[in-house]
Formats: sequence, C-alpha cells, structure tokens
Amino acid sequence: MPMHPTASERHAINPASSVRPSPGAFRAPVERRQFGRRTTLWHAWIVTPGQRRIACKVRNVSEGGALLELPVPEWLPAKFSLAVDEQGIVVACELRHRGRHGVGVTFADIGAGLQLYALSHQSPARPVHTAPIDDTVFKRPSLTPELIRKGLLR
Repeated sequence: MPMHPTASERHAINPASSVRPSPGAFRAPVERRQFGRRTTLWHAWIVTPGQRRIACKVRNVSEGGALLELPVPEWLPAKFSLAVDEQGIVVACELRHRGRHGVGVTFADIGAGLQLYALSHQSPARPVHTAPIDDTVFKRPSLTPELIRKGLLR
C-alpha cells in the first residue's frame, strides 16, 4: 500500500506545493482608507446652526477626516462644524458614515484638517519629575556566608 507524503515532505520536494489556507481562513484586513490614522482622545463639540451643541470624543484623526464617538442623534445633519476644545480649532466637517457608537467625518476645510492632524503628532507637555536616585536606598546587600548563617536574607 503506497504511503502519501506529509505536507512537510511535499514542501521539501516542491516548495510551491506548501499547505495553503482554506478559502474561509482568516486573512488580514486590507486598508482602504486614503489617509493614515492617528489615535487621539480629545473632547470636542458638534456645532450646527439652530441646534444645541453635542459633546463628543475625537477617537482618531487623519489628514482627511476623523472618527467621533458619541450617541448619534437622528437629526444630525450631513454638514456641521467640529470644535475641538483642547486644540482651539473649529473644522467644517461632512458626515461620511454612521455607526452604533459614533460617526466618521471628512474635513471640508482641508487646511484646518491638516492643522488638526499635525497637532495630533505633538506629545502633550507634561512636567517630568527627575529627582536624583539615592543608590543606598536601592542597593542590595552582598550575599555573604555570615548573612546566610544568621538567616537575615530569605
């Protein structure tokens, strides 16, 4: 009775015949966005004429748009302004898609969008505490036979 070669034996004979994933196997998602995204967590306001302001979070931003997290009202218009408090910028936006937890927008004002994207690359200015380290505090005692006999180190 002839034995069938294993996958590794087939690969050794012909590397092109290696095991291929099944048609339903997981494949990495293809990036379809035109611009790369930068993760943010900025508080902002959606401002529309004649309506109340809506609080939202800017979750990520790109050169061309942003993802806003908020409870999406049904009356949200296709065009509105986004006021980002932390950055002091107001950007005209157009609604691209609605989701359960927010909306995706494109920037109608490319200049302001680019400015917002550039600000997302700046690290926040935080004071860094750089106190000198006292080596005697963190110094580990030398392991000696005397200390072992006394049982001081466990």
